[in-house]
Amino acid sequence: MADTVLKKVSVVVGKNDVRSQIGVPVVEGYIHAKYDPKKFINDIAVLKLKKPVNMKPVKLDNQTVTDFTNMTAVGWGLTSSYNDAPNPLLKQVDLITQPLSFCKPKYDLFKGNTEGRQICTGNTPGKDTCQGDSGGPLLRRIGNEWKLSGLTSFGSYDDKQKVTSGICGSVDVVGIYTNVYGYIDFIESATRIPKNSLIS
Repeated sequence: MADTVLKKVSVVVGKNDVRSQIGVPVVEGYIHAKYDPKKFINDIAVLKLKKPVNMKPVKLDNQTVTDFTNMTAVGWGLTSSYNDAPNPLLKQVDLITQPLSFCKPKYDLFKGNTEGRQICTGNTPGKDTCQGDSGGPLLRRIGNEWKLSGLTSFGSYDDKQKVTSGICGSVDVVGIYTNVYGYIDFIESATRIPKNSLIS
C-alpha cells in the first residue's frame, strides 16, 4: 500500500461516534497479492497500527456460511443511496445470505456462499450496506459470541434490468462480502498470529 495513502489513514476503535475522535495512525498495509480492483476479487487487506490498542479483537468465523443465514453488518456508511455524506454514528443492519440462484444473475462471478471466497446477502428491502461501509464487518452470532464472517465489499445488480428503488437496499441489488475464513492463511501471514488464535 502506497505510503502517501497510509499517511492519510487512521483507525478509531471502541467508539460509536467518530466525530472529534483522534484515530491511531496506520503505519503499514498488506494488500492481498491477487487483489483485482476492477472485479473486487480478493478484496482484503490488513493494516498495522502505529501503537497497540486496548480492545478485544473479534474472532474469525471458521464455520461454513450457508444460504439463508442471519447476519449483521455494521458501519458508518450512507443510510440511503440519495445521501451524500456518511453517518457519524455507527449503525447496524440485519441481513440474510442468499443462494447462488438469487445472487449470480446480479453478480456473475459469484460461486456460492459455501463454494467461493465471497458471501452474498440480499432480499431484505430497505436493509443493506452502502457506500462508506466498505471494509466493515459482517458478523454472525454463534452461541453467545459474535464472529467475523465477512468484510463489506460492494453491491451488485443485473445491469440489464432497471433498479427500481435506488441502489442500497433495493430488492434488485445484492451485497457482496469477502469471506474472511477463505483468507485465513493471508491473515496469519500478515499478522503473524497463529490460526488457532484467530478463530478461538
